Amino acid sequence: MHDADVQINLWNGEPSPLDEKPLGEVLLQLSTGTLTAWAIPHGPVGGPIEMDGKGFYFIRVYRRGGGEEAIYRQRQGIFSGLESYVVQAWRRP
Repeated sequence: MHDADVQINLWNGEPSPLDEKPLGEVLLQLSTGTLTAWAIPHGPVGGPIEMDGKGFYFIRVYRRGGGEEAIYRQRQGIFSGLESYVVQAWRRP
């Protein structure tokens, strides 16, 4: 177990892709107009994020770090700064 940094960005339209390949992209329907980040297995992290209302949003996720280097660092007793995520979100037109 370790902490991961997560940055969630809401865009007015589809953002330009970052330099690296994304982990994936999904279409998410929000019935409340808010998004909550969850840490597995601990539950919600921070408060709800106010989106641009109810509806459908594209979500694109990038991961930095992790892999063999993170495993090596954990074995050295380092449990922070191992990986980070960037989440891009924008409303489906």
